[in-house]
Amino acid sequence: MTQRFILAAGCLPAMLLLGATGCSKATSAGQPATAAASSSAVKLASPERRTIRQIHSRVPGYVSDVLVDMNSAVKKGQVLARISVPELEQELQQRKSLLEQANAVFAQARAGAATADALVESSKASIVETEADLMKATADRDFRKIEHERHVMLRKENAILGEIVDEKHNQLRAAQAAVAHAHARISTAKANLSVEQARQMKAKADVDFAKSSIAVANSNVKQADIMLAYSNIVAPFDGIVTQRNVHTGHLIKASNMGSSDPLFVIVRNDRVRVFVDVPETDAKSIFSTSEHGDRATIAHLRVQASRNKEIDAPVTRTSWSLDPANRTLRVEIELPTAGTDLRPGMYAYCSFTIEHAGVWCLPSSSVFSKDTGSFCYRVEDGKAVLTPIRAGVREGDVVQVLAKQSRQPAGATWGDFTGTERFVHSNPSALTEGQQVDLSGP
Repeated sequence: MTQRFILAAGCLPAMLLLGATGCSKATSAGQPATAAASSSAVKLASPERRTIRQIHSRVPGYVSDVLVDMNSAVKKGQVLARISVPELEQELQQRKSLLEQANAVFAQARAGAATADALVESSKASIVETEADLMKATADRDFRKIEHERHVMLRKENAILGEIVDEKHNQLRAAQAAVAHAHARISTAKANLSVEQARQMKAKADVDFAKSSIAVANSNVKQADIMLAYSNIVAPFDGIVTQRNVHTGHLIKASNMGSSDPLFVIVRNDRVRVFVDVPETDAKSIFSTSEHGDRATIAHLRVQASRNKEIDAPVTRTSWSLDPANRTLRVEIELPTAGTDLRPGMYAYCSFTIEHAGVWCLPSSSVFSKDTGSFCYRVEDGKAVLTPIRAGVREGDVVQVLAKQSRQPAGATWGDFTGTERFVHSNPSALTEGQQVDLSGP
């Protein structure tokens, strides 16, 4: 069976032809025979456009330059057109200025943190100094206490005047006051240290905040830079421009603002694809290179517009699961276009050979159908016995038979063919159950 399909742009849609081969012949009252191989017809689905890319603009603006035209060959990343977007340029400059400001704030915060660190160290040094003064004042107080006690003893012996004892007592009180003052200075120094440590923590937080502000400003610059880069319309892959719908001076809408017509349409020109929908009965017999490597099923292609050029190519991939709508397996065959004149939109034909080795076959004239299924007449004791069968693939004048139904005392059962059965070859539908038949074959 043959069907025509138009090639999709960027894909090589084709028509598929499959021939059947190999079931052996049966006689008028024939026996089923094994076949070396058989094949079944597979149909192609409508082609799909898989390697066409419609180019839209991401940003609105006026077209300033158009650098390619229809039928231009383009490379991936090549600029096709430029869009003037001065507001995006201004926004990018503004965000760069904000980034510089954030860097300056960060430098200022780092300087403040360094000052806070120095003040903390200064407060720690002040505590050490004050503790040294306390030790000195304590030593002087102890000395004055001993000296005062000695002079008190001397006064009791009338060895010195009372004025000298009073003087030493005042010196002791002054030393005690110095010790108390040193303790107060230590408390003050520790309090100052706590204040400077709090300021140090704030300075570090300011540094972290300034650093995060730089990250935010840098991200804003990158975003503006990306949006500005969209003003250059570039090719997504190597291909051919098949449509140009834009001219210099046109006002372009962004794709997210309801833009419908593409600026350009580009078709990939390095390869095309054939899409085939294989019926579920043959799906398990199709193998792809992605799963089976060198054991992939070979597709035989013929392109009518290319002087009926014939191409053999392995199946590239399959969908693996069947389409629940039509119970078919999607098969893809990729073909390189280098050195060929293949183009999307051409008609093509494709054929597979699906082998069913060692199967039982009957002449197709022996098998007929009714509402309840497929049947044939088996010959037993010279009489025709209506026998339900399960048929497989059909090819030419033969049909594959999978199982037959036999009548048993316990009821009807299904079983395999053995090759010893004899079936009516010609005009079986004219017979009735139990009718006497005249064997014309062995």
